[in-house]
Amino acid sequence: MHGSLRAYELQILQAGKWMIDSVFDDRGLALFEAERVEAGGRHAGVRVVEETFDQATQMTRARTIFRKVRQAPQPSAEAEAPDAAPARARRAQDEDATPGGGPRPVQAGRSESLRLVGVFGAITLGGVGVVLALRYLYEMV
Repeated sequence: MHGSLRAYELQILQAGKWMIDSVFDDRGLALFEAERVEAGGRHAGVRVVEETFDQATQMTRARTIFRKVRQAPQPSAEAEAPDAAPARARRAQDEDATPGGGPRPVQAGRSESLRLVGVFGAITLGGVGVVLALRYLYEMV
């Protein structure tokens, strides 16, 4: 079976690092939840990363499709350490896809492939569980 699998990671910015909050198989639902989380104002930032795994090439492409970050107060030039600029540039480079918002190809290692299979397996099992629960409830009525 050849094709591509897609997952949408909702990530939140905590203590300067992006952390996965939840994973969706539906783009619209992921974007809706990102807007809801962002409106809640509890996190410094929210983003949705679309990951596409091509089974034929065994490659994963990741791109940020939604991002909102609250502006933090800017430190004064005197308060900034002399070596802070290179570290800040490295963080900015690591945070997002290539400039211009295009996808960045990432070689899919065995662990990433297994993670994607696990995510889709969990989503599938959850869906089957809901269907069985609804069927059981329907038969009770």
